[in-house]
Amino acid sequence: MIIKKTRDVSFCIYIAGDFNRAVHLCESFCLQGFCVTVDKTTFVYKYGVERGVKVGIINYARFPSDAETLLNHAKDLGNHLMLGLNQGSFSVVGNDQSLFCSRRDEDNE
Repeated sequence: MIIKKTRDVSFCIYIAGDFNRAVHLCESFCLQGFCVTVDKTTFVYKYGVERGVKVGIINYARFPSDAETLLNHAKDLGNHLMLGLNQGSFSVVGNDQSLFCSRRDEDNE
């Protein structure tokens, strides 16, 4: 048995949108050599309720990476999902930080 260890680095992307479309978009993104999990989730917030996904990213020991590289992949995948799901924003959460990423002008004020 082979056992490999990596540093404990993980991120989750949270975004509203269709689950099946999100899986398809993750598949196309992961063709470059990346691995994620995709789970259905429901967002309950000030303006109502929306269905969406939680995309999990871990430091997979078979193909290890550093925290900065994984965070950059998370932001790139989040942007890919935001455009493909026609959303205005997404969040990346992990490693003692939470990033809100938006393409809406009103969020940049």
